[in-house]
Amino acid sequence: MASDKKIEKVVEHLINKQFEMAGHQVTFDEILGVENWFQKYTMTCAQSIEFRKYAYKYIKKALYLNKHRAESETGWFTLQYGLKLSDPENLTDVLDKLY
Repeated sequence: MASDKKIEKVVEHLINKQFEMAGHQVTFDEILGVENWFQKYTMTCAQSIEFRKYAYKYIKKALYLNKHRAESETGWFTLQYGLKLSDPENLTDVLDKLY
């Protein structure tokens, strides 16, 4: 099991990467203490899928997880910290491109 510090570093890295991939000039440190920050920023469905692919690989490697566990943890991360989708009507078109 990964240490709490390691998990915190992974979460911080992924939040920063998510902002970067969505084109926002914001960092983890800037959103600390901001309520519902993940609803204030958006990304497209295509950006979300690309981020999830990146997050899956990063989580798998950083936390030494197998495929199934990495997919699960990526889903939990997205559920907890994923940015609001700007075009949810396109979600079904891009979901088959995940993993």
